[in-house]
Amino acid sequence: MASMKQSSILQGVARKGSVLQVVSATKTDTFSASSSTFTDVTGLSATITPSSTSSTIWVSVSANISGQLNGHRIFARLLRGATVINAGASAGSRRPAFFGGYVNSTNGTQKYGAESVATNFLDSPASTSATTYKVQVAATSGAVNVNRDGEDSDSANYARTPSTVTLWEVAG
Repeated sequence: MASMKQSSILQGVARKGSVLQVVSATKTDTFSASSSTFTDVTGLSATITPSSTSSTIWVSVSANISGQLNGHRIFARLLRGATVINAGASAGSRRPAFFGGYVNSTNGTQKYGAESVATNFLDSPASTSATTYKVQVAATSGAVNVNRDGEDSDSANYARTPSTVTLWEVAG
């Protein structure tokens, strides 16, 4: 009850555009999926409970994504619950997403570095219920990876990287 009361008080005195709360989740372990359909990235989601239906949520994603098969494509998209947000328009069979990449090798080997991708979006959930924002990935063939290179050999030549989802509630 105390936190609800505090949120109501903050909303009453907060100026429009003020940040009311920040929630962040950082994924430091790796994820890999061999699927042409979008799959949730385990641990790359965050949940926020807006204090007012007039609040907006600033969503910021920074992710490191790689693929494994030369000549194939990898994708990432952002969802609020089950709704895709901040994606390109649907057009034919094209996939609405915030990232679409092409796995390419200049030397003919299948060693692909992770690509750092980011998106920012101001969402209007019009809700005071707990709201989850999450990242999903897909690949046309082979695996799509998060926080690791395509090959990921146990060598100092390869990196492990973090990915983050950060949510800011902004007073409306």
